[in-house]
Amino acid sequence: MNKTNLIKKLAALVLLTTFAVTLAACGSDSLSTPYGSLGSTVYLSGDGYSITEKQLYQEMRLSSSSVLVEMIEKTLYADELAMIEANPATYAEDLLNFANEAIFGTSDMEELKDLDSKTISTKVKSFVDSFYLANATVTEGDIDVVDFENHSAAILDYYKLNVAKKIYAREILLEEVEDKDSSSYIDIDEDLATYFDNSVKNNYDVSAITIRFVNLNEANATLRRFNLKAYRSQLYVLQDPRVSVVTGRAATALSDLGIANTGSISEADYRKFYDKYSINPDAGSDSDVALTQDETLVKFLEIYNYIYSFRDPVNTNYTVDSILADLDNVPFTKAYEDFTNTSLRTYIYNTLGTAEGETRFTASPRLSGSNYFLVYKLKDHNEAVLEWMDEDEEFIVYNEAGQLTAKAEEIYDEVFDAKLTTSYISTKATERLNEADVVIYDELVQLYLAQSYSEVKLASKSSKTLIAKVNDTEITVDAFYAQLEKRLGVSVAIDMAIRQTLKASDYVDTITDEKMDEYRKNIETIIKQFGQDYYASSGYPASMGRKNFLMLAFRATSIDEAIQNVYVAAALEDAYLKDLEAQYGDTIYQTLADYANRLREQYFSLSSSHLLVYVDMDENDSPDDPAEYFDTLDAQELADFQALLVEFMVTIHDKALTYSSISTGLNAIVEEYNTAGRIAPQSCTVPPLDVTPECKWSEYKSAGLNLKFENLSAITNSTNTIGSTSKLDDAFYAGAKEIYAQVKAEYDANNSFPSQWLQSSPADYTQVLETAFGWHLILATGGSVSSSAQFTADDDSKANDSDEYMIYEHIEYTDAAGEKYYLNAYSDSDAISANQVQIYLNEVDSEYGVENLPSNVSSAITAYFAPVYAKYTGSQNQLNLLYRLLDSTNYNFASAENNVKAERLVEINQDQFFSYVFDNVEFNEVYGDWWTSFPHQN
Repeated sequence: MNKTNLIKKLAALVLLTTFAVTLAACGSDSLSTPYGSLGSTVYLSGDGYSITEKQLYQEMRLSSSSVLVEMIEKTLYADELAMIEANPATYAEDLLNFANEAIFGTSDMEELKDLDSKTISTKVKSFVDSFYLANATVTEGDIDVVDFENHSAAILDYYKLNVAKKIYAREILLEEVEDKDSSSYIDIDEDLATYFDNSVKNNYDVSAITIRFVNLNEANATLRRFNLKAYRSQLYVLQDPRVSVVTGRAATALSDLGIANTGSISEADYRKFYDKYSINPDAGSDSDVALTQDETLVKFLEIYNYIYSFRDPVNTNYTVDSILADLDNVPFTKAYEDFTNTSLRTYIYNTLGTAEGETRFTASPRLSGSNYFLVYKLKDHNEAVLEWMDEDEEFIVYNEAGQLTAKAEEIYDEVFDAKLTTSYISTKATERLNEADVVIYDELVQLYLAQSYSEVKLASKSSKTLIAKVNDTEITVDAFYAQLEKRLGVSVAIDMAIRQTLKASDYVDTITDEKMDEYRKNIETIIKQFGQDYYASSGYPASMGRKNFLMLAFRATSIDEAIQNVYVAAALEDAYLKDLEAQYGDTIYQTLADYANRLREQYFSLSSSHLLVYVDMDENDSPDDPAEYFDTLDAQELADFQALLVEFMVTIHDKALTYSSISTGLNAIVEEYNTAGRIAPQSCTVPPLDVTPECKWSEYKSAGLNLKFENLSAITNSTNTIGSTSKLDDAFYAGAKEIYAQVKAEYDANNSFPSQWLQSSPADYTQVLETAFGWHLILATGGSVSSSAQFTADDDSKANDSDEYMIYEHIEYTDAAGEKYYLNAYSDSDAISANQVQIYLNEVDSEYGVENLPSNVSSAITAYFAPVYAKYTGSQNQLNLLYRLLDSTNYNFASAENNVKAERLVEINQDQFFSYVFDNVEFNEVYGDWWTSFPHQN
């Protein structure tokens, strides 16, 4: 079954939890159904039908039973709702959280503040429509999209019932956490200690000088530059034969190497000396002396300033005591959750210490993740945590008076709140309704509700006016109808009108005896499976009996009625939706072809890689947004950085062109760059000049520039359109389109795309391709153009010499009236023709599929028409076609307000077609005037 139903189509937007049923409703005269004052008053009328309020209620009362559940719950939660009214400030946060979850999908303020403007706009527009469908009119102005804290009362009030359920569930949970037999029980000693160990014990700030190196070579080169050498977890400063004559064992090391002790040896000779010299703290008067804690701190600060030359320099005159007194003025304090390198965090928190006898710093570079680090721990800001633990570092749960400590109470609340989940609240709400004295006066409604609420009872006596009674509170049919009508009356009435119109149409002739036999067999098979308990897991156990099963599943009292309600109704709708010419005339094929050709003309595909230059100033292993980084620079710093960046990109660009393959060159450059250190040895500037990677790249590395080279998936005209799951940064996509235009020009000239086409190097910063991830050079490695649908008589041939017509010249079809007509599969241009579209549509659903299109035409149809046809057969357009059928009946609601609402439903459907994104260039180029071409009005 594939029945299109207005309620089902719009269900994605409706805020209520509805038990949407897509089958036609048909009550049974044998059931005592209360109708209150509802009678023959016409609700909606049109050519060939008239729907009364009573008929509308019959349809709505089951398919929207959640409305009745809500009415029951508002009675059950009257006390909690009164509490919210009396204490609005107490529950303001809960109301806000429910609203933000509904509007934006999250109530986390940090996540909300990170939402981009396009996402916010889309979510807000969608929410406004969803509220309208729930009969609660709000505007975009009712939603606070700046602070996310000041939504209007019209929005917040809607979630009062949700908060009331939470209040009730919380009271139940307060009892269950003290019940040892409950799954919600809180073992105070064990659960609080576990929470403390997992979430509190190490969750404090720490101050540490953390220096990251790209590789071990860079780390060792840094130590060598500062004459530092590690030995047994201590640092030692070597004598420096580059600046003065050395003595003792240092002089001996030079002599052993055959290097003259001139006091000005070369960088290369110094490296030999450094590697040769061995630390010996036990060599008498010639012993090496380890640096003190204060001296080591100074060296760390000097190294920090050297490595992070792009940051503000730190004073190097600190002692340990003085820097501890000035931690607020140095950039070394970090929160536990801000460490993206968790192995480094564990090392700093659990291995390094600041007490006497503990290891305070790493003397040798330590590998953590993909980088090496030197770390000097300054202070654990865990004073509060230490107060919460005893001498054995166990959490103190009770004070001397045997009561929970203040921290234990805080943790208890955290553990408690973690149990008060959405699932728990929902479970308790269901239990409360089951435990209440709820009596239903409509046998079908009770049967339906009992599937979810097993304790809901059927009244022993019928009532003409009541639908339900909750304890002593009566809910009338009129009140129930009023709520149903507000929320669903218009859409359900439209659905009923469409079904009645189709049943009175010529489409009935498409339901053959063979189809009816098939439908009957299907129903009988389902009933047989039901008797074997096949559907028990879906809420239809065999024990409910066949009568109830037919009524609940098919809204029918017999197989014949079930066939009509399900199969026939669906088949009629399907026949109408596939009758394209009946909807928009025989020009429909040309119209669809026009959209396909727009898509064809828009088509491009670029195979590419890209070089990414980026900064990661916060060292969180993710590229920083250049705009955010630039905000940290003054005007001169910005100009200097941008000039250096341009120089860097030009250097890379020009160097890559010297390789036999540009991609090979870029890979080699990135590999060399990433293995190079930030420290340029003296030999880079002193003859004979060195050619080590550091000599080439240290200036750029010292500025914080990083490189990546990545292959990309094909970039096409669909990459950034609505619905794409692989969207690129808008600026990058625009840059890729520019590159495609360049390589397309080469294709036009040479009939082939270049396999290596590197984006031009920038002359200045304005020509740099900047995105939120950094700066790019795009390398085009191939491409493709749209395929042609051209096929003429000159391309055709006869299957047999004796044939009157060529293969694709005179293709025979039979229309709905039994008349034969003929098409050819030709197109004189590259564009898809209307005939080709019609042939495809005639055959696509046939037993053998599309047979009468040449292969190149089939390829073009698949590439460009199939996406268009998917839009035509998609849910929004199918619903639009049903609205068009309704319009042809000259429909009119008894209420002028409902006529307006019907038109608003159309607008909502049309907005959904655009996914509430109205400025997507690629989508609008093809589909922007869709609703002009396919109006819902005749």
